[in-house]
Amino acid sequence: MIAHIIWFAIISQVYGKFDPIAFTVGQPQQSAEHFSGNSTITYPIVITIHNPTANISNGIFTCSRDGIYKFKVFGCSATYGHFILDLYKNSAALATLYGHVNGANVAASNTVIVQLKLGDTVKVKSKTSVPVSLYNSGLKENTFTGVQLGSQPLYSGDHAVIAFSATSNHHQNVVGDAIVQYHTQLVDDRGVLDLSTGVFTARSSGYYVLHFSSTSMQNEELWLDLWANKDHVERYICSIYAFVDFEWASAGNTVIVHLASGEQVAVFSRSGHVSRLFGSSDYQFTSFSGTQIISDDDLSNPDAEPVVIFSVGLSKNATVSSGASILFDTIFVDLKRSYNKNTGVFVVPVTGIYEFHFHCLSRADSNLNLALYRSNRAVVGFYNIRNAAHSFSAGNAAVLELTGGETISIKADDYNYLLGAPNEVYCTFSGYMLHSTGPIVIG
Repeated sequence: MIAHIIWFAIISQVYGKFDPIAFTVGQPQQSAEHFSGNSTITYPIVITIHNPTANISNGIFTCSRDGIYKFKVFGCSATYGHFILDLYKNSAALATLYGHVNGANVAASNTVIVQLKLGDTVKVKSKTSVPVSLYNSGLKENTFTGVQLGSQPLYSGDHAVIAFSATSNHHQNVVGDAIVQYHTQLVDDRGVLDLSTGVFTARSSGYYVLHFSSTSMQNEELWLDLWANKDHVERYICSIYAFVDFEWASAGNTVIVHLASGEQVAVFSRSGHVSRLFGSSDYQFTSFSGTQIISDDDLSNPDAEPVVIFSVGLSKNATVSSGASILFDTIFVDLKRSYNKNTGVFVVPVTGIYEFHFHCLSRADSNLNLALYRSNRAVVGFYNIRNAAHSFSAGNAAVLELTGGETISIKADDYNYLLGAPNEVYCTFSGYMLHSTGPIVIG
């Protein structure tokens, strides 16, 4: 049969496919950005703005379409500077991120999911009377990303979004094998996150993207693990770790996994260790958020468009030389078999708009200088100066409009020694297609 090419715009019009508002913006390369207290952080560099209804100007996102949105912020401190930043919805602070180490750059991030109405605003602000110094090495370490959430196929009308997001508003001493607690629920749209237990229960089977972040008390350790449990069968997923002498230390991670209906997920303190987490009504560093990318029912729909999801991790120590790609060896999910663990390269199988996340933890005497590469061009990254005393954690995210056949990888911009083990997966790389924009070929 002769193949007929039907442009996606026609398909979208007929079936009403969900086309999300999505953006990633950053700050100028090779610069130190300084902001006074109570200032809105600006992001003048456009990495991606998808959808003509997206409205972000001078660092302020203004909602032009009701819905549920995910926002992710990454910061990198200047060598002798620091930052305390809040993510705001209108006049309410939702979550906080902090970074400071004398004589070094340090990164931090946070993620929230919120419901927005037309005209609501989301922005990143400095604390009142607390100036901010952010460092940009040229890798666009300081970014602000937002994505409207929705089900991918939507051939039979809008499916309900399964999403949850919560933060902690006071200090916690979480003993080994105990669950981190959350106190402020930002959204729970069919998500079923139990604030009394800290446990998320998947309402339907499918693929979920999960984010968790925290900051330690001063001069204390943070070591947290993400676990899933179904019918008393437990499985370890990934971890975060942070500790700095005389300082507050931050870490976060993102992963995509398949969850069965009724499967439970929670963040635990590492067995045998006490994680001392900082928190108050004004400093909500500890967060746990997630959303279902696609359900198994939608995935099995023969009329559904292609679904692209991958998520990989590093389960061993790895030396990554300058210009080399990280070879992530653990595959959480790879629906299109588009990630090659022998090369560390993800090959885009379908033209569309994608969301990517990556996080890493370095050895104490190593730089942490990595970037997400689109072919041979760095898009976003992170930079930490080598510190002989401590490991450092960092990450970043980006929304990108990509053409089938393009390549995405995480490459080193300098020598890096990364930490990992089968039960200590700190380094992860995940991505999924939000919306296909290329032609569909029907044979």
